[in-house]
Parts: sequence; C-alpha cells; structure tokens
Amino acid sequence: MLFLRVLLNFLVAGVAIASVVPAEKSGVSAPKSTGKRDVDEDGSGSVLFEYSSSVSVSIESKFGLIVDSCNSGKYQVVESALEEILHKFSDLNSQCHKGISFEFEEVFDFSHEFIKVLLKFQPILLVIKKHPLIADKCGATLFKCGYQLGEIFKFILSYKVDLASLSFSVGIDYRVFGGIGFSFPHIG
Repeated sequence: MLFLRVLLNFLVAGVAIASVVPAEKSGVSAPKSTGKRDVDEDGSGSVLFEYSSSVSVSIESKFGLIVDSCNSGKYQVVESALEEILHKFSDLNSQCHKGISFEFEEVFDFSHEFIKVLLKFQPILLVIKKHPLIADKCGATLFKCGYQLGEIFKFILSYKVDLASLSFSVGIDYRVFGGIGFSFPHIG
C-alpha cells in the first residue's frame, strides 16, 4: 500500500510540475476583442494581481498579531484581524466576478499568485486551530472567509486551470482548511 501511495505522489508531482512550467509562446496570437482586459507581459498590470497582492500584504501584516492574540486568548483581536483579511478576500472575489472577461493566461498566472496567498493564510488557520475557544468565537468570520475563498476557487476553475495539482505541488494542505470548516468541493 505504501508503494502505491509513493507511486501516486510521484505521478501527481510530475503532473504538477508540468502544469507549472510555462510553454513556449509562438509568434501567433489571437486578436484582442474589446471585451478583454489588457495585461502587461508579466501580468503585473492585472487587477487580479493588484487585489491578490493586497490580500497578501493584509495576511502578512496580521499574522504576528493573530499568533500573539491566540496565545493570550484575545479572540476579539483575532476576529478583528480576520475581518480585515475577509474584507480583502471579498474585494478580490468581487474583482473575479465583476463580469469582466479575462484571458486564460491572466487567470492561469493569477492562480499561481492565489496559491501564494493560500500558503500565507494556511499558517494562520493552523494557529487558530490550536486554540479551540478562539476558533469557536471566530467561527462566523472564518466561515465567511471560506465562502469567499470558495468563490475564488470557482472562478479559477471556470477557466479550466488545474488548481489541485498546482496547490498540492507547493504544499497546500486542504485538511487544515477543512479542519476549520472550509469546503472546496472541486479540490482534493
């Protein structure tokens, strides 16, 4: 059984690496329609990247506060910090579902940035999970965060991006998210 698990992990890692390595661009490109957004070559001009980096900055700035507040039992401070992060997730979700048509490459590149956001958010969930009282008191805010993340997942998956392989290859553990009450039905 262990051999099959190792073999499966090896095969999944190969697929994940193949999905991360960009293909060579040919000189042929489709003409852009007026309904599509213009993006810089590196993707940095994308509104999705701007909002994604805003979420990252919010998570980074609140991480230490959340850890300290969890350790000292200050659930109000943790909930306040989570509400700020929730607001950023909500803004990002709004941009994803604003009715603007995005190019596949833009969403594919954004999915890499979104995985980085999840990697930064995962340790916050681990800390909160270690403090059941705080997890209980912040349950509603965590549920709202999970909903926003689920909607962003749906957006990315609607562009047929293989988010599962990408996220597993970088170490996202969806059991951590599930242990807090998040649900991502189309991922592992």
